[in-house]
Amino acid sequence: MRASITSDTRMRAGLPPGWVAADKSGAGYFATVNDAGVVWSPEGEPLVLVILSDTTTGDVDAPFDNTPIVDTTVALVSAMRAVP
Repeated sequence: MRASITSDTRMRAGLPPGWVAADKSGAGYFATVNDAGVVWSPEGEPLVLVILSDTTTGDVDAPFDNTPIVDTTVALVSAMRAVP
């Protein structure tokens, strides 16, 4: 899962420099976008992330948007790094 390239514009795009990920991305109808995996800080501290999103339009063929996955990754990693 570390060799996956589908997450480069999703979960991995939201990681700080030096972090690595082993993750699986997925997508489906209604612009559902899902990423799940483990990310590691440069110090080797693991963090398990599972992020799911979809559109609110109700359109079965809505276009995919990776932004919620990126933004959620940034927010979660930032919040978890702030916890002592």
